[in-house]
Amino acid sequence: RNSWQLSGSTNFTDNNSNRDLIEFSNEYAWTRHLTLLGRVGREVIENSGINADDSPTLFWRGGARLTPGPRSSIRVEYGRRFDDPVFSGDAVYRFSPRTAISAAYEVSVQTDRERLAENLNNLVLNDDGILVNPLTGQPGSPNSSEFDFQEQSSKEKRFTVALNGTRGRNTFGLNSSLTTRTQLPANTDETILTFGGNINRQIWPDLDGGISASYSAAT
Repeated sequence: RNSWQLSGSTNFTDNNSNRDLIEFSNEYAWTRHLTLLGRVGREVIENSGINADDSPTLFWRGGARLTPGPRSSIRVEYGRRFDDPVFSGDAVYRFSPRTAISAAYEVSVQTDRERLAENLNNLVLNDDGILVNPLTGQPGSPNSSEFDFQEQSSKEKRFTVALNGTRGRNTFGLNSSLTTRTQLPANTDETILTFGGNINRQIWPDLDGGISASYSAAT
């Protein structure tokens, strides 16, 4: 009923945006439908603008994951990190074994190289052998703003909604995201709104075809 994990990482870059992180997380299954969540840690992000002297900062977060039934789950967590209160959560509802809608909200601080590497590494192969974002189902695009490279750290608040499904030999996905990105240490904000969709079909056992489209606007 109880599980825990201790993890740590160190990243070095040639522009001194180094990052050290150690984190302890714990999950306790209070009932079959309710799991209590908690985490605490310490991190240093050099040249991030979070604190002037790049000193270590402590963070914590607590919450719960509710599973009302086999079709749905909800996670809500609240804590303090990056010198601010932070909230995160996600929810999934499965209309059927092959169709689901999901939503997520997360706050993160990333160095330029971490953001680029994470977005590349997060792409996975779907059932049709296409590299896609696992949350949205949208095929990875090298022209996406997610793969922009910027020589600075940034704080991101991102809300995402996605609908993914399968009908016979067809798979489809619709998604939208709203991201507020604050460049550090300049504290300049940028808001990015993105819409996307894709549909794929297995034409023959060894041949798939598909089409995808996306639109993003920054202010």
